[in-house]
Amino acid sequence: MTSWRIDPAGLEGLLTSVETEQMALNGALEEGDFTSIFTGLESAGDMRGDVATALSGLFEDNKEVLQTITSSVAAGANGVAFAARSCAEGNESMAAAVQTEMVRAADTGDFSYFEQLAQQAGEGS
Repeated sequence: MTSWRIDPAGLEGLLTSVETEQMALNGALEEGDFTSIFTGLESAGDMRGDVATALSGLFEDNKEVLQTITSSVAAGANGVAFAARSCAEGNESMAAAVQTEMVRAADTGDFSYFEQLAQQAGEGS
């Protein structure tokens, strides 16, 4: 039996809030934003080459950081949801495995483990 005390309704509300914020974060800098910025730079004259190169590097660096953040948020939300479900079912070893996979998914962006769990949960319903 787990020593954790999980409030299912509170956890569900928290995960819903996280999902809402994650969707906003995912839309913060989309590919179209970069295209419109560089289109505007085309009319900047002789300086545009250096400016465009500098901005391109800056945007690319920040895009990678943003992708890392969104992967971490998604991995955390998935991990918490599946770990809580495992704890509620009394399966602490599964909860530990989910936590390990949560960290791996945040690092790699590979969510196949959680996709398999979701598929298995759907089949069990």
